[in-house]
Amino acid sequence: MLFKKRIAQPKETSSPLYSLQEMLENAEAILGVKPEVLVGATANMEQDAFHIKEAEELVQQFLRKKVL
Repeated sequence: MLFKKRIAQPKETSSPLYSLQEMLENAEAILGVKPEVLVGATANMEQDAFHIKEAEELVQQFLRKKVL
């Protein structure tokens, strides 16, 4: 008989959403980058609110991109 392992799903913490404007005003304190970097990371996105973790990931992806 086959047994399925139950994988514990990480509990989703309900971290608050912050508007892009709030993030821009506090980019250096929250993310450690200038607001211009956050603008570049969120360019062409329709989303106007982000979790801090999500914004951090976007910024890191943006900073790792190669410049042509």
